[in-house]
Amino acid sequence: MLRDLNCNVLNHNDAASQALLIFCSAEMINRPTRITETSTTLIDVILASNTDLVKEARVLPCSNHDLVYLVLNLKKDRPKPVYITTRSFKDYDQAAFRKDINAGPRSVIDIFDEVDDKLYAFHRIFDDLLDSYAPTKEVKIRGRSNPCVTEEIRALMKTRDQWRKLARKTNDPLAWGGYKNFKREVKRELRLAEHEYAETLIRNNPNNTGCVWKTIRSFIPKKSVNHMRKAFDNISHKILLHKLQDMGASTSAMDWFRSYQWNRTQVVRINAKISDPLQLASGVPQGSILEPMLFGIHVNDLPSTPRNCLTESYVDNTKL
Repeated sequence: MLRDLNCNVLNHNDAASQALLIFCSAEMINRPTRITETSTTLIDVILASNTDLVKEARVLPCSNHDLVYLVLNLKKDRPKPVYITTRSFKDYDQAAFRKDINAGPRSVIDIFDEVDDKLYAFHRIFDDLLDSYAPTKEVKIRGRSNPCVTEEIRALMKTRDQWRKLARKTNDPLAWGGYKNFKREVKRELRLAEHEYAETLIRNNPNNTGCVWKTIRSFIPKKSVNHMRKAFDNISHKILLHKLQDMGASTSAMDWFRSYQWNRTQVVRINAKISDPLQLASGVPQGSILEPMLFGIHVNDLPSTPRNCLTESYVDNTKL
């Protein structure tokens, strides 16, 4: 408790101040807080019920009543660790795994008529076998610093934060202007650093498609992912089948893709009410393993279509 009392705690003959210390709490300030030409008193006090939390008590001279404050010894709770499930390929034997997967019970898959059921059966067989060669395990995620943030960018961030602190304290238009300028500078330098970092990773891993796509996804905003989902919904079934045929797909493969895409319906459910089925004329089943491949086939020839300009493609965006 911080109070400006009307009794001098330094006066041991003052009954009120002594009673306060005896029956209430421990006084943390032990030096005068109000010094005048005629008196020296301690009337600005800090009473603490738990002195173990007090690291230091200080007095800051500033006016007729000096400022009193405490430095507390508080412990911040550590955040709980985050764990993810991954596979351990420490003892993985690729040759043995390929041999077992080729000798697997594929006849089980042929029992089912529906494509989704066949795919589910294949996943179960594949995952069960993979578990024996590369078992799953929990891994603790450790925090990582942003590799794109250089010492120069950190210095800019520090200056930006100083301007922001000054602007919020003074509300000076010049301070706000300085903060906005450094904010734009930090944003610009970060974009350049991210661009250079991504280019370096892709250039150094030309044959590692996993690394390339991981790098690309790390720089795609979430709203772009939602935009990509809309692009998946707009794929024409007829155009996709024509493109598969142009790529040399066999007759049996064409029949399979036609049955996979054709006669799919969707309904809308609100509480207990379900709408009439609506046949889908476009889109690929979201969440399926074929979704990204079919989308890639659909847009693969897009850069070669324009005749009077150049194209630059990046994921689902094309610039003319």
